[in-house]
Amino acid sequence: MATTIRIHIQGLSKTFVARSWRIPPQPDHPDAFEFEPIPANINTITIPRGRSVFINRQGDRRSAALDLEDVKSWGIDEDLDSNLIYANARASDGTRFCLRFVVNLDEVMRDRSNTYQSLSGLMQDAIFHSTELKDSKVAGMVPIHYGMWTMGTGDWGGKVLLSITQGCGVSWNELSHTKLNTWRNKLLVARTFEALHDYGYEHGGMSANGPFRHAIIDIHAPGLTPADLANGKAPCYIVGFSEARAHHRCKRKVPLLPLDTYLPPATVGCLEIAHALLQLEFVRNTGKTTLALEAVEWHDRYCSEYPDLKHFKVMMAQRARLYPKFLPVHPTFLMEFADGGLYARVEVTTPDSKLDDETDSDDETDSSDETDSVPEPDLDDSHPDSASPKIDSMDAPIPVVPRSGPNDPVSA
Repeated sequence: MATTIRIHIQGLSKTFVARSWRIPPQPDHPDAFEFEPIPANINTITIPRGRSVFINRQGDRRSAALDLEDVKSWGIDEDLDSNLIYANARASDGTRFCLRFVVNLDEVMRDRSNTYQSLSGLMQDAIFHSTELKDSKVAGMVPIHYGMWTMGTGDWGGKVLLSITQGCGVSWNELSHTKLNTWRNKLLVARTFEALHDYGYEHGGMSANGPFRHAIIDIHAPGLTPADLANGKAPCYIVGFSEARAHHRCKRKVPLLPLDTYLPPATVGCLEIAHALLQLEFVRNTGKTTLALEAVEWHDRYCSEYPDLKHFKVMMAQRARLYPKFLPVHPTFLMEFADGGLYARVEVTTPDSKLDDETDSDDETDSSDETDSVPEPDLDDSHPDSASPKIDSMDAPIPVVPRSGPNDPVSA
């Protein structure tokens, strides 16, 4: 496995050598953190000239292009945003990468500012990838993480710490302001996020009123037509796991789909899903008895009748019975009902018998009514920043701030 990689920045006409950096052992993880190796045929990653280096703005968190001269002041100039700097990059064979930077590392390490928080968040994200996401069950739903690297850049950015991950496309926070803001793409994001919950992951970076910036749609994936891009056919990823929690037992009672009424979080059953419903604009308040309320009642009765069923199977049955026009969250799972009744017991066969709780995020042809098509957009890749607890030194363990509240984020 390569321990060095060349980073060529065309705008500077310079090439730097980055070296693999091992995250210090943590109290709950004394062993080394392992990441996917960069493909052996790749020895140089290039950040192209032009709009390739970005920072997420404060407020709306949308990406803003940065001049390379401005990058060198990050972590030193208090007037600059403290959000992480990231860059779109490629290898000569076309492999895409996302590079997230902490420049002026020595200066940042002496500080306790927001830039220091961004550094800690970057490493928390890497740790979660190494310990919880480095598994085939979420392949295709989260980016590949190639680990942490350091490089000296002289008077440009001093010592730089960077994470290298798979380049996955464009943030939904950007796409939602384009013609790709279609119902089918919203449903694509929703299915991917719901599948993540079925796998036992709570993202932790959601809020009721912030933008849905942690979903990435790969509009640059090969073979996609403009109609494909508008109709939810592109790959979708969830990113930014600095505040994530594994072993989440999601207790949502409704699917992440357009609902015909607003439901409070306690009724939804999972706070994060309730927030996602709001962020994707999937709720409205009609003031009438609605299917969403019937879905909650259906869920409670079904769980009562079949208490041995795993929850993801209950949600698969609910979707098939009450929301049949929408794509399944797990299209590769085989589902059969005992009879045609509304509350008939469901039997689910998973692709891997060893992984009874697993899901698959592949998409099939949608039968819903959205038929918008749009021309190929001219957009840059995007990758959200993250924030998380402080650390004491580059050689010290990274403390994790405990999440507040019980394991299940919603109390009845």
